[in-house]
Amino acid sequence: MPKNLSGYRAGPKPGTPPRHDVIILGSGIAGSALGAILAKQGVSVLLLDGGTHPRFAVGESTTLYTLKMFRLLARRYGIPELESLTSYEDCRDKIAPTSGTKRHFGFIRHEEGKEPDPAEFLQFSPPSKVLQTSHLFRQDTDAYLFHTAIRYGCDVQQAFHVEDVELAEDHVAVVGKGGERHEGRYLVDASGFRSPVARQLALRRPPEEIKHHSRSLFTHMMGVRPTDECLRVGPEDAPPIPWVEGTMHHIFERGWFWSIPFNNGPGSKNPLVSVGLTLDERRYPKPDDISPEEEFRSLAERFPAVRRLFADARTVRPWVSADRIQYASGKTVGHRWCLMSHAAGFIDPLYSRGLTNTGEVVNSLAWRLLEALAEDDFDEERFRYVDELQQGLIRYNDELVNCSFISFSDHALWNAVYRVWCAAEVPINLRFDRFTERFMDSGDDGVLRVMEEAAHPGLPVPGSHGYKELFDEMVRVCEAVDRGERTAADAGAELLTTVAKAPVVLDHLGLRDPACRFIYPKPDDLRQMAHWLRHEGPDELRYLTTGVDVHGVPLTAAADEEMAVPH
Repeated sequence: MPKNLSGYRAGPKPGTPPRHDVIILGSGIAGSALGAILAKQGVSVLLLDGGTHPRFAVGESTTLYTLKMFRLLARRYGIPELESLTSYEDCRDKIAPTSGTKRHFGFIRHEEGKEPDPAEFLQFSPPSKVLQTSHLFRQDTDAYLFHTAIRYGCDVQQAFHVEDVELAEDHVAVVGKGGERHEGRYLVDASGFRSPVARQLALRRPPEEIKHHSRSLFTHMMGVRPTDECLRVGPEDAPPIPWVEGTMHHIFERGWFWSIPFNNGPGSKNPLVSVGLTLDERRYPKPDDISPEEEFRSLAERFPAVRRLFADARTVRPWVSADRIQYASGKTVGHRWCLMSHAAGFIDPLYSRGLTNTGEVVNSLAWRLLEALAEDDFDEERFRYVDELQQGLIRYNDELVNCSFISFSDHALWNAVYRVWCAAEVPINLRFDRFTERFMDSGDDGVLRVMEEAAHPGLPVPGSHGYKELFDEMVRVCEAVDRGERTAADAGAELLTTVAKAPVVLDHLGLRDPACRFIYPKPDDLRQMAHWLRHEGPDELRYLTTGVDVHGVPLTAAADEEMAVPH
């Protein structure tokens, strides 16, 4: 761990503005988690937020990697409350019985006026015996972490509207609309799209530099029917896990509906379902003569199964309807400041990357900031990796989602893009397990710093040159389709062949077989996968099961047991 700063408080001199070590703008999950971590180490933290808790927020769907990242944060920095987010039961029992369970990613492709083809159903369920992903009811989980930050010692001020930000050589300051001024040694902007730091320093990149295009409208509803009840298919086309027990993506040409239920788990007392629609604003310009509800209903009417899904649903809160939602920043760190998570950039909610990215950035920033405070050295270079990580997360997510939207019009191409995404999910979790297991065994924080020393930060499998080649091939093929240089069907056939032959695509999971609709590995599948990886898999991934990591250091089997992967 970085040097413990316990007991340090930089109290203000008489007559001077209040002074803190760190000022954090934004008290959502990112700001509150970082604030709790810093305060636990004795840092004086001020959390400022323009809103108040509890409040509505989207970004409710977690992934297995999200949970592992927050469990690591809990154990690395001694904040057990963060671990409450890592299972459905803990969310229900320790926070509130208002979140839902998530046992899979479900994808159903729709065409106008037609029932969906069950041959095109896709479902992915990552293997884990320990952690259970959830649908977080954000007004409760965010308030829980906000109160956690306060208990660890953060000072807070809600309904504080930032008027000006001062970034000086020897201090930072934030000024409110009423002239109230707060000084500090370092400023973290976790406020989101309307970042005061990004605005003041003109950090936003030109929108044409981002490949993906989408706008969004969303709300919470009651009375949304389970997808399982809306499909006109027989039991032979039912997935291994009911559709209602996961995050549903109803995709169509250049867009998708989401359905994220909070009422699908045992003991949940929340009747609501998060509902939204994301679509390419170039193909579907935002209308100015109808309400968001009317637009949503009119688009749902085009697809029979989607129409049935929302036929009896009632909206319980005002719709949010946003223009193009993509943005990014030319730089995310500077002398005494950092744009964090959604203040740095955002692409699209597809694949539920938001909370995972947040955890990764908090993890990479926290130890660096603790050391900078201890050494009173805020040189931009020491935070360079944080910027590289955030730029990579934005870049690769932009390319992945853009390829997905391009592919939605043709099942063969979409099926291939889906499998490129799936191909990263087991390796990235096993890689993470390897390093965290070493950290838990040794207590050596340096192990986790070594984990950052990988090529291609932000890639779904950082450090994997083979996966980078597969990913880049996906981008090349899909962008050729987008330019009209080839058909989606031909491109899909080629990319499916590439996936089937790619050494980094793990065997025995069904990923190489285009006809395998439901990726739901059982213990025998995982044992065969582990044997294949150990004896026949690519050298760059063999460390995931051989018991020796990429640096030749022996590892134990606990991580494999957690994912139900035999060692």
